Amino acid sequence: MKCDQCDKPAVVHETVITAGVQTTVHLCAEHAAAQMHHVPASAPIAELLAAHLTGQRHQPACGGCGMTLAEFRKHNLAGCSACFDALSPVIDQAIQRAQGGATAHCGRAPARRDDAEARQAYRARLLNDLEQAVAAERYEVAAQVRNALREVDGIAGQQA
Repeated sequence: MKCDQCDKPAVVHETVITAGVQTTVHLCAEHAAAQMHHVPASAPIAELLAAHLTGQRHQPACGGCGMTLAEFRKHNLAGCSACFDALSPVIDQAIQRAQGGATAHCGRAPARRDDAEARQAYRARLLNDLEQAVAAERYEVAAQVRNALREVDGIAGQQA
């Protein structure tokens, strides 16, 4: 298409519908720039274009896989473990929205599993104390630790 005001190639094509009548204007770069001086800067389309262009320039991207903020928002999935560092503010917001404002687990956990893990850690600590007491030839302390180990093992045997 050619410019309506000269014979140069048109780069701007504007369609205006007023009272049901459609009017199309084709302008070259020079005439479009001259005509755009009459358009106020606060026009809604100008604001939308400015927001869109500035938003794309400053989008963070993951250094590991190259995932952009827009891709994360579209899929709500991280591409790699480095995404959590690169996109952390957005990921935190997504987690808050999904979890009703919570950013840490605040739900129920199986009580037996917690008890079993605590008992295993306590048993490992007692075994270490027993070895140290025997190595230091503190046999009375070693006997007390041995009795505590038997008690822990007895509790574990009863629940199994």
